[in-house]
Amino acid sequence: MAWAPLPSHGIAYSSASLALATIVQCAIAGPFYPNTLKSLIFSSMVEMGLLIVLSTSAAYILSVVSFGYLVTGQPLSAGELFETSTLLVTLTMVGRYISALARQKAVESISVRSLQASTALLVDEAGEGQEIDVRLLQYGDIFKVAPDARIPTDGTVISGASGINESMVTGESRPVEKATGSSVIAGSINGSGALTIRLTRLPEDNTVNVISGMVDEAKLSKPKVQDAADRVASYFVPTVVGITIITFIIWVAIGVGVRKQSGANATVQAITYAITVLIVSCPCAIGLAVPMVIVIVSGVAARRGVIFKSADGIEVAYKTSHVVFDKTGTLTQGKPSVARAVYETDDPESAKSLLLGLVSGIKHPVSAAIAAHLNAQGVSASAVSDQKTLTGKGVEGTASGLTLRAGNSSWLNFSNPSVQSILAQGYTAFCFTINDSLTAVFALEDALPPDAAATVKALHERDISVILSQAMTTVLSAP
Repeated sequence: MAWAPLPSHGIAYSSASLALATIVQCAIAGPFYPNTLKSLIFSSMVEMGLLIVLSTSAAYILSVVSFGYLVTGQPLSAGELFETSTLLVTLTMVGRYISALARQKAVESISVRSLQASTALLVDEAGEGQEIDVRLLQYGDIFKVAPDARIPTDGTVISGASGINESMVTGESRPVEKATGSSVIAGSINGSGALTIRLTRLPEDNTVNVISGMVDEAKLSKPKVQDAADRVASYFVPTVVGITIITFIIWVAIGVGVRKQSGANATVQAITYAITVLIVSCPCAIGLAVPMVIVIVSGVAARRGVIFKSADGIEVAYKTSHVVFDKTGTLTQGKPSVARAVYETDDPESAKSLLLGLVSGIKHPVSAAIAAHLNAQGVSASAVSDQKTLTGKGVEGTASGLTLRAGNSSWLNFSNPSVQSILAQGYTAFCFTINDSLTAVFALEDALPPDAAATVKALHERDISVILSQAMTTVLSAP
């Protein structure tokens, strides 16, 4: 309405502007007043919000006064400035909305609380299980976790053994073997074995909720540049107010002494110049530009799997000098595959069939890799009975009176040259035995994703050192 080529209906137009501006000033800008005044009176703190309050109030009050003169038939030369106060409030609120949207976008990129199980299988003294809401668990409770079920809260294993998938919490793609006395964390997924667990942390205080709390801090954080603006506000705001007063005095003097205007007209013109100084000093640039940068950066980072806990992380990211990669599942795909196979038998086809029958249906990544390798060769699985997974070791079973075992070389206690050769080349050795006789050895590798080399190269080009950390081994790759 402020700039539209409307017909000349001055009072009607001004009345509509007054009504709309009053709604904006009271309903939207209203919360600025108590917050700013509380900071000023009780904390003796001068914030940037004070400039918004002063500038919008001055523009609105002058417009109301000018409207009054217009109604009486004596319009002021400055006219009304309703659009000025309204636009300033709008820009300020848009900046705050974008800032909130940026933080919310970072939080929504991962749904941490979705990792929390909703129910738990509580075990009583008689060993009977009862499914209850996970929020009802108390210290000392014992609960059972079935295979492939999500662990409801942090605890200690008191019976059973299994491989736990903790990738959604820790990023480690391979199952972590757990047995009696091991600690387990909420949100992780049980493997093939049943576990009985004693609660150590209540659901509201478990790992999932701790991580959620850390992520939620992103909603409340703001960039240091905005904190810096608040710190300098104690000097900036009084300076702006002083310049505003000086501007008013100078333009009154110019109007009366140079332009030969009446005192009233000179005062009205000086007020408009003074309000202009207040308005251009408002932190709208920071309020809009900084949140816009945050929303773009956090959105792009989230799509690429990087979550910033707070806006501070974005600001200091350019200072990065070292990047530490955890090898498994981070710099690699976390999906082992068979690089080569060595058969220590005269009948490899029969060995393949028995091995496929042994590892079929096992969800461990290594067993799945062996099964995929054999299936790709068109091998038919033999019937295997008494199949049993041994946590941290491998799998065993029987077929036609034969004892079958497959797993890591340390469990099967082999120092065969074929095994040693595979280990010496940096592969993981997977052994298969029939009646405790080594039948086959598989070299497993975890392939690099297509963009891994390009990522490391790009970091080196920026003089950033890359550190590869795996278990107890750390390798430094300098640029």
